[in-house]
Amino acid sequence: MLPFFNYGFHTNEEYYSKNGSGENPRFEEVNSYTLPITDGTLNYLENRNLEINLLDDNVNLGGINQGGQAVGDETELEDLIGTAYVPLRNIAKG
Repeated sequence: MLPFFNYGFHTNEEYYSKNGSGENPRFEEVNSYTLPITDGTLNYLENRNLEINLLDDNVNLGGINQGGQAVGDETELEDLIGTAYVPLRNIAKG
């Protein structure tokens, strides 16, 4: 297995991690973002989740999708292991 994760945060480019290895990989990557404090930013943080996708190009899980909804192209779905949703509202509260 060579899993990796990706996410998109606010207006920043989509981020792709380095590959992990093995069945229980540890991803020790830290990223930080500076955001302007605007009504739009606060609305984003109060109402959105950070969606983190765990994928593995070496694993074909064909036919898996998220809640019956198509996400990305078919190849990406075959590589998708799972998705975590992290609420961002606590960041808006400070």
